[in-house]
This record gives sequence, structure tokens and C-alpha cells, in this order.
Amino acid sequence: MRRVVANWPEYGGLVLDKSAKNRPAYESYQNVDEIPFNPDKAVFPIGLLRAVAQARLERTIRRLDESVNIKTHFYPLSAITHCATCVRRAKEQNDPRLRSALGGSDTYGKLRYRHKAGVKCGCHNRSVMCDILDADFARLIKLLTVRPEALDLMTGLAIQMDKLNGEPKNEKDLEQEKEEAIALCRRRIEAAVILLAMA
Repeated sequence: MRRVVANWPEYGGLVLDKSAKNRPAYESYQNVDEIPFNPDKAVFPIGLLRAVAQARLERTIRRLDESVNIKTHFYPLSAITHCATCVRRAKEQNDPRLRSALGGSDTYGKLRYRHKAGVKCGCHNRSVMCDILDADFARLIKLLTVRPEALDLMTGLAIQMDKLNGEPKNEKDLEQEKEEAIALCRRRIEAAVILLAMA
């Protein structure tokens, strides 16, 4: 219905550069009486079309700016956390499409991660407060950090592994590698000479 009403210029025989769905009402003519309708191509009476144009012009809301809504909240865990019941069902039925990610929601001024709408998986709690989930995630990250007292031990083990992996080879192995490299170079030289002779 909105697109039919928004097509009033076309019904009056006008041809505009944008389609009705991409054309806000405030971008139209500011003075309705000056609209140059074409009575020969008009589908509806010109008076009715002028009344529709006037009503749309009065009802339209012009956006003042493109600023960011400061009341919005960023939910950093919304795309990476999933409902545990849905994940269990996905594993049981071997169907990864059953996993549903939690999305952000601001209901009654309380920020929470909410279960995907319309999915019935059998879970009882369909949301969790943002403070609780964010605190649990922060605690998990802190558990993954290396403690300072363990850092010295890990550094010592890494140095020992580097020494074991970087032990020099004996002279017999080095001589064999040199001979193999020399033989490979000679074969390449011979192949190049043959190739030049054929050319």
C-alpha cells in the first residue's frame, strides 16, 4: 500500500529518476500546486493526486542528521556464544544448523543476551544478563593467561627444546649433503648444455 501511495507522480504522468521505494516524500515538490502533471497520461484525477502529494508532504519526517544513537549497546559476545541446549541437540542429531547464537536485547532497561527468536529447543532460561555472561567470559580469559611464576619454567623448557632441535650434525652427514648438492648442480648444468645444443 505504501508503494502504491508513493507512486502518485507516476500516476499523474510524471517520470522521475528514482523508484517510489527509494524516494522519501520530503524529496518531492515542496509546493503541490506547481507539480506539472500530464493530464493525458494521468491514471487518476489530478485533484486526487495533488491531495495525496499534500498529505504525504505533511506526514513525512525529515531526518535531521546521521548521528549514532548513544542509547545503543554493543554486545561483543552475541555472535560467538550459543545456546547449550541447541548445541547439544546439534551434536545428537549431527545437524550444525540447529545451533542458535545468542543475540543482544535491551528489555525494560536491562541488557541481556537472548535466545534466537522462534527456536524451540526445550531450554527454560531463554536469556542471561549481560553482566553475568561478560564477567564469566572475563574470568575465562584470565584463566588462559600465563602466571608470572610459570613463565620462567616455560622459558627454560623452550630454550632446552631449541638446543635439542639445533644440535649440529656430524661431519659425515655434512659431507653427504655437500656431495648430493654438487651432484644436483652437475645434472642441472648438463641439462642446460643439452637444452642449448638443441636450440
